[in-house]
Amino acid sequence: MRLWKRKRRHELAQVIVSFDPGARTNWDIHPLGQTLHVTAGSGFIQKEGEPIQPINTGDSIWIAPGEALARGKFRDRHDSYCHS
Repeated sequence: MRLWKRKRRHELAQVIVSFDPGARTNWDIHPLGQTLHVTAGSGFIQKEGEPIQPINTGDSIWIAPGEALARGKFRDRHDSYCHS
């Protein structure tokens, strides 16, 4: 669910995302960086070249501009997070 829509590429947008157990994203890069706020459940992030890092409700994670990242859900849990 998109909380607001940006008008230009350099503006921020905020989105709420939910994952089913076992789901993950492809590698992606955010030119302006990205902040993740885990709002429910637990899952993982993985920065390119690094091991998987668990994330849990209440965690906030900053991803630097240009850093490749994948996000996902362990097979036995649901989660959701808000990112901008």
